[in-house]
Amino acid sequence: MKTIRTSQYINEMHNNKENPQDAADKGNGTVGSQMAGMSKARLKTKIYKTIHPITQQFYSDESWQGVKQVWDAFDGLDLDWNMTESYYGSGQYDKTMPPERKTWKFEINFTNQVGKPSKMYGVLVAAGGGKIDDPLSRYDITVNMG
Repeated sequence: MKTIRTSQYINEMHNNKENPQDAADKGNGTVGSQMAGMSKARLKTKIYKTIHPITQQFYSDESWQGVKQVWDAFDGLDLDWNMTESYYGSGQYDKTMPPERKTWKFEINFTNQVGKPSKMYGVLVAAGGGKIDDPLSRYDITVNMG
């Protein structure tokens, strides 16, 4: 598993002028102060509302800028999240064709409304909308969490 927010946490530790333990407490596996204590449903709604504009357009780049915008939105919400897996997928019937989608699986650690540590799992899919010989030259994004 790869922790995405490591550099951000290290920067907070390095730049913290207060007690170093205060910065360490920010990286304790919970959602940041603006989201702490939310139910899973409210947290999901807040995330969906934040990333909605990102998922309403097509992207044409080779560096997954649309996907990066979703990850940046997660960081902007101060979520404690990890990408757990990513892979390309081909058509159901003809596996000789180029990949039609790329899938990323992730998990979000948070403390719910009763103070209990919880975890939410999600899937981000970049689905190809490009040419037949290069479906991922153009893609859109969907995110599902549960």
